[in-house]
Amino acid sequence: MRSPCILQIGDCTVSCSYLLPHQRGEIRLQEALRRVYNDPGIVVVNEGLDGEATEDFLRRYSRTLERYPEVDVAIIRYGVNDRKRSGVKGFRKYTEELCDRPRTRPARHQYRPGDRYLRRLSSPLRLRS
Repeated sequence: MRSPCILQIGDCTVSCSYLLPHQRGEIRLQEALRRVYNDPGIVVVNEGLDGEATEDFLRRYSRTLERYPEVDVAIIRYGVNDRKRSGVKGFRKYTEELCDRPRTRPARHQYRPGDRYLRRLSSPLRLRS
């Protein structure tokens, strides 16, 4: 069975460009998931950009997802720049548009009931400080 690939999409709250590489969220999440699930193949990718709003990502959606043909989970975290640029109504509009796209559409079940990852979802993740 192939290990999961998790894609993080978002603004500065995802990119965290001010942190050293080993301190960034994708590295810490990847380390924690690998440890909890005993799977060194789990990959967490960060596609966050400082200053980006949801409407900006929609323009680079296809290009970005072409680089990751086997994304299992997309974590979407926008809002900071959306609120400034287009308000709550604009944020809702662009977020709904993003979630309507096939590869980022929310799924009821990410993994099959017998999948080892699903069984562990209720286990708490403890990230090191």
